[in-house]
Amino acid sequence: MSKPPVSSSCLHGTRVIDLTQVIAGPYCAMQLAQLGAAVIKIESPQGDPMRWRGGSDAQAAARGLSTHYQAHARGRQVVVLDWSSEEGIAQLKALLQGADVFVCNIRQHMLPRMGLSIEQMRQAYPSLVICTISGYGQGPCEDWPAYDNTIQAASGLMRLNGAGEGGSRVGAPIMDYACGMAALSAILAALYERENSHQGQHVRVSMLSVAHQLMTAQRFDRAATGKEPAFKGNQANSGEPLSQIFETAQGHLALAVNEPHQFEKLARALGSSAWLSDARFASVKSRRSHAQELRDLVAKRLMTQTALKWEAALCKAGVAAAAVRTLAQSLAHAGAQADPDLFDLERGRILPGQLSAAISATSIISNLYQETAS
Repeated sequence: MSKPPVSSSCLHGTRVIDLTQVIAGPYCAMQLAQLGAAVIKIESPQGDPMRWRGGSDAQAAARGLSTHYQAHARGRQVVVLDWSSEEGIAQLKALLQGADVFVCNIRQHMLPRMGLSIEQMRQAYPSLVICTISGYGQGPCEDWPAYDNTIQAASGLMRLNGAGEGGSRVGAPIMDYACGMAALSAILAALYERENSHQGQHVRVSMLSVAHQLMTAQRFDRAATGKEPAFKGNQANSGEPLSQIFETAQGHLALAVNEPHQFEKLARALGSSAWLSDARFASVKSRRSHAQELRDLVAKRLMTQTALKWEAALCKAGVAAAAVRTLAQSLAHAGAQADPDLFDLERGRILPGQLSAAISATSIISNLYQETAS
């Protein structure tokens, strides 16, 4: 039996107006498109800033098609529309008239200036699901500019992730992607609710609130104990001495040994069953008390084989272990190969072409009216 395609038709017939740029909003809109929605991406005459930055292909970026822009460009039509002009605002309002979802991450003060405050939109388009994405949500900081790295810093994630006061940024734009996923979930919930109420909703998603959701355990612990989370670096949240990164004969290996039975399996897999009768390592408490001694013994043993060999042996023995891979090496991982469709960037891609060749708002609006009439 052939595998189903990545794209879905569950949102077939749903029309989305995408007034977002950079990553979080476009990533959300791309997922809506992959679920079958018809998504129209609005770009100013200057274009989405991501067209000209991001990625390592300088020639593509110079053409306005940087690899980072292309990564989130699947399944959409691009419409050039100057929403700073009266004509552009009128065109945008006409597009919203036939839409089910409006995703927007422009600065919040701009919407009322366009005659598109949340209240105005809810009156003019009562069935429209409106999703506004911001850095800091409503309040005194609602118009502050925000990017992935500044939110990682503001949220406390950067400091938690690092090994010192300055912290360390997670390499991928994790806050952008997490925010896009949160926005998708909120939109789907609002569309589901609309089936019963026949009313649109306004869903607000802020990058800061999403960052805090990603640290729910840490926030709860701080509230319960009053203790600030410690620097983690490469150590797992469990705090167990063997849940971290170790060097091997070739490469590095991440271990996650959090439970007593996992330590027993590790000791046997490493050929060191004697550790199980050693008083220093006989219990969780004693292992923590002699953490460095235990790490040194494990580190010495792991230096006898490569990370890949240890990964295979330990996982077979029931110990969570993974070689630290490059992206290319990860894409060759058996887990990625087992379901290649999920890792296929080409499937369903519809690149919009250069901005100068994008579709005009007038033609799109005309087509919408024709569809409505028919």
